[in-house]
Amino acid sequence: KIVRVSSTSSSSSSSMSLSSSFDPKAGRDKFITQLASEICKSGKSMKQCFDQLDTSGDGKLGIDEFRAMAKQVNSSLSEFDVLVLFSEIASIGFSDFDATVSKARIRSALDKGPHVGLWTQIAVEVEKSGKSVKECFDLMDTNQDGKLSQAELWAMMTKINTAMTVDDFRCAFALVDTSSDGSITLSQFQIAVDTAKAKPNSTADPIIMKIKRHVYNARGGPPPYRGSYLTATDFIELDAKQSLQDQKNKIFPLSGYGAGLSSGEIASFPVGTEPPRRWEFPSPGGEMLESQLGKTAGDIFTDKAVVVLIPLLGFD
Repeated sequence: KIVRVSSTSSSSSSSMSLSSSFDPKAGRDKFITQLASEICKSGKSMKQCFDQLDTSGDGKLGIDEFRAMAKQVNSSLSEFDVLVLFSEIASIGFSDFDATVSKARIRSALDKGPHVGLWTQIAVEVEKSGKSVKECFDLMDTNQDGKLSQAELWAMMTKINTAMTVDDFRCAFALVDTSSDGSITLSQFQIAVDTAKAKPNSTADPIIMKIKRHVYNARGGPPPYRGSYLTATDFIELDAKQSLQDQKNKIFPLSGYGAGLSSGEIASFPVGTEPPRRWEFPSPGGEMLESQLGKTAGDIFTDKAVVVLIPLLGFD
């Protein structure tokens, strides 16, 4: 059974569909999560959906508006059930409605969608910075208009996940842009960070980083031909919370010349800079990591590419 709740009794063309799978008796959190899911399916902004429910147009949901919706969704609800739910979630204005439903929507997506790992990574970076969420938001809000555009968040993303796809980024952005206006407010950003930090078992779950990798193979022969030369550039995935030492099997190539070798050297190099054809010791802009293998990938590669130096194989 599908029930349509429209802003007026005579207009149903702009209504939001609510399914009878709602189970308000399961409690506030489940009800809000289900409502968030329905709003996502409707394709409408949070404000549009709120305005449809707010039939009186007074900017808040009253008991009569909530009762009408709840009874149509589940006719077996008792008056007590309706009043309990209303006291928890319905006697609120749009700002609180937006924040409450947004939080549930983000929490649900964090549990289901792999593309929203960006928010978990941002939450980790905010915590590591020692700054408040607002201070971090203000640093990203380069034009100081009080909201983050896709370009501003993209600039942050490229520093903490050097190879996140555009499609994944847009999904992660749209998840938090509950107003569907192409920007993220401080309130929405705060909700996303707080929800990601509070995600159950978040410390145990991996935070996957896509990292650019430059592979250099040593070449023998007389000078000036002897040296390590760039032979491949690709991308690898590392857990941001694990040490480099524990992920050497992922860092070193599994195919091609030197496949499976893990006794070479590892370095870092600026991700936005063209790598040199021949690696020097030291190489300008590069940093050897032999003394930092105990650090995590997140500590080292937030804005760096990994360089793998395969030693000379065979006889010179």
